[in-house]
Order: sequence, then structure tokens, then C-alpha cells
Amino acid sequence: MPIKDGYYPISINESRYRGTYSGGRWVLTAGIRNPRQSDAFGSDIPCMEFWTRVENDGPLIEIESVTGSKEVYVASGSNPVELLHKMQDFFGEDFFEGELDRNS
Repeated sequence: MPIKDGYYPISINESRYRGTYSGGRWVLTAGIRNPRQSDAFGSDIPCMEFWTRVENDGPLIEIESVTGSKEVYVASGSNPVELLHKMQDFFGEDFFEGELDRNS
């Protein structure tokens, strides 16, 4: 399933702190090469600040990387399939080349 618009790689991981800050058990990141090294999975204060920003600003946020500022997509939810559907709903049905099975 090739990805459009440069939000690569897409990664789904279990959230840190059982979703206390992210709001869900699973976290999808798109555009972050090493998401486990980002504030989305950081220690208490950076993790809380990261997810507060996502809650306030929405799933598209700017992060700083070694190459500069970059727009990324992040979301949390109860399961990985829900997160892929949430991402497709946000970007539009043609975001993924091919179709996601809505019955999964």
C-alpha cells in the first residue's frame, strides 16, 4: 500500500504510559523516522506537552528534527486498524493507493 503526500514512514506502536497522555493504547506516527525517540514517547513532561499540543492543534503538527522543522501526522486510538482508518478519513479516501478494509 504505497503512501501519498510524503508522510512516510508510517509506524504504529503501543503508547507510552498506557495512553495516559496520548489518550489511546496505540499511536500512529507518519513522517517521523524514529518515533520512539520523539517526544510522543518521551519522559513524562515532554510526552505530556507533545500530546497536549496534538489535542490543541490537531493531528498535523510541526516537529523539530535534525534537518529542520517538519510537518508530521500523529494520532492515538484503541487499535491499529482504527488508526489507519482515522488517518485515511483525515486525508481522504485516496490517501492510500488501494483500499483499506473497513470491516477489519
